Amino acid sequence: MNKPLQIEQFEWSQSQPISQQLPYTFTNGLVFNGLNGQCGNCGQLIRPDDIHGSISTLSAERCLMVAKGYCYYCDTLTCFNFIIDQEGQAQVVDIEKSAAADNCTKPN
Repeated sequence: MNKPLQIEQFEWSQSQPISQQLPYTFTNGLVFNGLNGQCGNCGQLIRPDDIHGSISTLSAERCLMVAKGYCYYCDTLTCFNFIIDQEGQAQVVDIEKSAAADNCTKPN
């Protein structure tokens, strides 16, 4: 069951911006500096400081970014859940059934 959006927004406000966890450097020297977010509801750009969540190391070659971006234009959260590899490729991670995906729209 989805949490009410106000609770999700409060939890988002208490989490750390992804921008504070960057740059993320892979063992081969590739540096991930962040992403440009787009609201999955209205299409507006989401500022990097408004994308909150975590980046976790999966292996020397891959990391997992689980984040939500808040859109001030339409008052919604968009999920940005990716596995990023040391070649610079990002793969969308479907975590729809997990608690981290409550009340998120998917980016366009």
